[in-house]
Amino acid sequence: MRQFYLYISMVLLALWTGCTADDEQMTWKDDPNAVIVKVTASGLATKSNPIGDLQDPKASTTSFNVGDKIGISCNNMEAIAYTLTANGWEPETGKYLKWESDQPTFKAFYPFEGNSFGNFTPVKDQTELENLQKADFMQVMKGFNKIPDNHTLELSMGRMTARIIVTVNQFHSQFGADEKVKEIKFFGDGIPYILSGDGSKGTKYIFLTPGQNGGSGEFLSVTTSSGVTVKRTAIPELKTGHSYSFNLNIGKDALEVESITVEDWKDGEVIPGNLSAVYDLDLTGYSGSQDLTYALSGIHSDCDIKVTGKWDDAYFDVFKGFLINNPSKISLDMSGVTGMTAIPYRAFSEGYGDPSALYHIVLPTTVTSIGKQSFMCTHISSIDLTHVTSVGYQAFQSCSELADIAWPKQECTFTRSVFTYTKWSGNSEKYAPPFTIPSTVIYANDDDEANRGFFNGGYFEEITISADFKGTYDNLMQSVTVTKLVVEGDISLPATFGNNATISELDISNCTNANIDCICYITHSLKTVHVKTEALQKEYQEYFKDKHPNIQFIVKGNE
Repeated sequence: MRQFYLYISMVLLALWTGCTADDEQMTWKDDPNAVIVKVTASGLATKSNPIGDLQDPKASTTSFNVGDKIGISCNNMEAIAYTLTANGWEPETGKYLKWESDQPTFKAFYPFEGNSFGNFTPVKDQTELENLQKADFMQVMKGFNKIPDNHTLELSMGRMTARIIVTVNQFHSQFGADEKVKEIKFFGDGIPYILSGDGSKGTKYIFLTPGQNGGSGEFLSVTTSSGVTVKRTAIPELKTGHSYSFNLNIGKDALEVESITVEDWKDGEVIPGNLSAVYDLDLTGYSGSQDLTYALSGIHSDCDIKVTGKWDDAYFDVFKGFLINNPSKISLDMSGVTGMTAIPYRAFSEGYGDPSALYHIVLPTTVTSIGKQSFMCTHISSIDLTHVTSVGYQAFQSCSELADIAWPKQECTFTRSVFTYTKWSGNSEKYAPPFTIPSTVIYANDDDEANRGFFNGGYFEEITISADFKGTYDNLMQSVTVTKLVVEGDISLPATFGNNATISELDISNCTNANIDCICYITHSLKTVHVKTEALQKEYQEYFKDKHPNIQFIVKGNE
């Protein structure tokens, strides 16, 4: 993750009992208990944080500039401003932080002026580089069960805004050759920074915004040099920590988005939604579940928790207790945890009736087994199963927002009902994007007649089943809605392949044998079937001519 690393070193000359803001006559440089702030970050210090990578692909967006101010507080006391000077980070005159208790919680945010931890004042006019930098809001929170032995606090700031990059791709032929953009605004009154250009073709604009869920409302307004104003009124989903690139085609009565590119703005896992805090949780030094329970008890707001250190399986119950009935939205980044190899039964929820606050999770690469109902009824929108070799019964049942899966790289056995009642995209108006079920997936349906189906419920734009898929096709798709289903292998699908499935287009053009029984189960929705030979085309047409004459059977290559 591309981040800001704040190394805060505490020097102990005596037993410390303080984490306070001191405004006495002693200066922070003279006080051996003062918090010394040191910032190290790769990249060019002369570059603006939000656009350094756009000006130079090798540059970092993580460097601070001389004059930048961050706010740091301890145990909810007043935040102290620390300014980056030529000599490093220095606190404001007469105030500085000192250690106070064995269980301090630090909160840091940037920029300091006009903001506080958890409260960000959006900058509407970003035409000046200074204002663009002020719109680049970041924050982090970290608590300790005890003062670390090395007296060092390492904080990793997370971005709380989304970056929008708009490029003028072209003007329609309705305009003259010298047409330019005169004015561009976001959300009605947001004025962007011009990265390059003068409003003509190729001009790039940058704007930073708090996360947006998407929906109706004015997103973008463009006024050209000839006085034409066109608008785009659908606001896209804009997640914090993401960078969105839009290419615009400008017409006199339409503003077209030719392409949208979404990139990670932090070089790592991105927090979805609009989480308001980042909490660094280092398990080093925790003596058991009780200590961890205490550390988590102070988190009551939406939060991204970055967990590091050695894992104890007893901690699963602590996290589950924390997540159940917690009204907040919690993201867990456990990629830095060591010693975790399996996710046990109901690890993050208790199933129906006990909602979980888990909205996002990153697992360590050492995890190879996902247990029964482990993520049942959570709000996760994605899961990385790259290193997993087994997934248990109903592991993702009723995960109504699951929309993205990174499939295993090696063979992985999925038992029945793994995705039962998983809607993926959450509703029938937003289908999950196209994906391929790879050969590494082994769907091992057992003899239990109840709750069968690899997928059971959900809305999909396009599903492709790889040619060397090793699992059973029996009850593979139950009660799903799929716009297009492609079967790459030369097989004869069983009749129960798509029980109660709604499939509009079926491509079985690699299948030599007839699949009449399979088609019979989904004829209520079928519009097009791609087949391999003219002989099969005639066989299907003859069989269904009276029952379902509206189905089109098309021979491969004759589309």
